[in-house]
Parts: sequence; structure tokens; C-alpha cells
Amino acid sequence: ADFCFKHDIPVYILSAGCDYYINVLIKKQIEKYHITLITNRGTYSEKTGLTMSPNLQYPDKNLGISKLDLVTDLQHHGFKVIYCGDGLPDVEPARLADKIFARKTLYQECQKNHLKAEFLNTFQDVKNFIKEQLK
Repeated sequence: ADFCFKHDIPVYILSAGCDYYINVLIKKQIEKYHITLITNRGTYSEKTGLTMSPNLQYPDKNLGISKLDLVTDLQHHGFKVIYCGDGLPDVEPARLADKIFARKTLYQECQKNHLKAEFLNTFQDVKNFIKEQLK
């Protein structure tokens, strides 16, 4: 995130989870590095527990958020998309990406569907790729 911030490269976190947990874990980094968080909304109260509501900017009836729509939108605005993911909901948006870094189910699906993907060991792999592109 620091490298991208210093090079004016936007970073997005997409999650079919909810912002409540993500903000508990990394809100300071999201704010510091101007990361765009696109996820479902989560609110917590002792009375109701955690309540989730779908993302309104990129809605999806099944997951609450359409990662595919965001990737399409970014590319429509001229961005190259480096997609990192690990789950089945990541397959369709990864198909559109300019570069895929994958783990777990996404990596297996990329292998099955002959999508060129690099195994994501750490985000240092992504940083190294971006550094090469900037040369």
C-alpha cells in the first residue's frame, strides 16, 4: 500500500464480507494510504449483533457486491487492473483483469480454465510486478 501510495497507484479492497470487520483490522492503513474499500456495510449493536446491508455502488443480488462491475468500471476509465483473490467469487472479475495473482480456489479455477495467473505468496510479488511495469 505504501509503495502504491507513493507512486499514485490506486488500491481497492473488494470484499463480499463487510466493512465492520475490515475497519476493525486495517482502518488506519486504509486512511493513511487512501485505499478505496468497496464492500457490504456492517453495523454492530449489542441488541441486534452484526447487521449487513449490500453495497449500493456495485450491487449484486447474491454477494451484495459485484466485483465484476468494479473491474469493468475501472478498465472503462483507463486503468490496468491487477487482481488478487482467493475465492470462487473472484473468478469472473479475474477473467477481465490485466494481471492475476491468485491463491486457493481462485488459483485452482484459473488453472482449470486456462487463465494465466501467478500464485500469490505475498503482496511483495505484486509490488515486484508493479515495479517492473514502471521501468
